[in-house]
Amino acid sequence: MKKIDNTSAEIYRTLSEIYKEPDMPFAEAVCRGDLYDVLNTYLKELKIEASIEDLKIAGETNEVFERLKSEYYPLFVGPVPPFALPVESVYKEWTAEEGAILSKQKGLLMGDSAIDMINIYKAEGIEVPPAFNAMPDHITLLLEYTAHLCESASQDEQKKFISDHFDWLPDFGKDVFSLSKSKFYRCAVDVTLKFIQNERQILEIY
Repeated sequence: MKKIDNTSAEIYRTLSEIYKEPDMPFAEAVCRGDLYDVLNTYLKELKIEASIEDLKIAGETNEVFERLKSEYYPLFVGPVPPFALPVESVYKEWTAEEGAILSKQKGLLMGDSAIDMINIYKAEGIEVPPAFNAMPDHITLLLEYTAHLCESASQDEQKKFISDHFDWLPDFGKDVFSLSKSKFYRCAVDVTLKFIQNERQILEIY
């Protein structure tokens, strides 16, 4: 299973870059087709069928950068609603703690899943990047951490993490598909959902 784990790690790591705020190096990777090529190679290794042609954007790097920004911020950051913040806490009940005032509320940051991630990072000596201090359960960090698990942890540990921290993705996907016409980000989310579903099948997460 080691080769599969390494392939999965590369896909997790590549997908994590997509959900960060766009920068020029990322725009260059899109322009050159690097993002497409990497995912295409590894998805084929895992025999995952996914159309990823929309991860290619033709044009000058500056133009692609501006386009990615114009699509990313209204969809994933806001601040004008509706938008789909790619953060686990937002899609789950804020806390399972009995009697807590906000226990059944959704749409809030720093819920139980965020606290769990903070504890996981502390236990492993990992620092949350400053940009994610208010959302340690952002999809970028979840994907990066799962890549780490693929390379250094048992399948049981991977199974538990994916089961605990990726069950909100279908709801997130529905929001993205309904809110955005961005071919690039709709494609990225579609690939993410298909890949995670494949991982769940491999790890027998039901």
